[in-house]
Amino acid sequence: MKCLKILLKPDKKNIQLFQHKQKKTDMVLRTLLKIGIETIGANDNKLVFEERFNPARKYALTGIKDLPSFYIQKENNNLINRYLKEKYWDDYHCFMDIHYEDNGLVFLHFKLYYLEFFVPLVENVILEENYKFKEPEERIIIV
Repeated sequence: MKCLKILLKPDKKNIQLFQHKQKKTDMVLRTLLKIGIETIGANDNKLVFEERFNPARKYALTGIKDLPSFYIQKENNNLINRYLKEKYWDDYHCFMDIHYEDNGLVFLHFKLYYLEFFVPLVENVILEENYKFKEPEERIIIV
């Protein structure tokens, strides 16, 4: 997750957010992988030990990875402003789910208020070449 500086001006109603370079993306990915593996295990204690999850488990637990990894991060600045201004928090904006696609792709979808993460939990996941990310709200983080 990235650091944010908040500039509050007493005479203004808007909150300005200044983005900083994201640091320790490897630790963020390891945390997200742990969440993904734990979520699978909570739902099916046999499925979680399938071989296809070994690379994700290995990197999450040891920090050793065999292939380049990534996650997709989306941000909703309207929601962060709403949370900061109105102190509006609800359970709808916090969830995690594992998605199993027909082509073998398994990924974690994790939403925490204004941040959303999409994390592949299996190897050899390739992004479509022509997909355009909507920077800065949507970005791919390669670790």
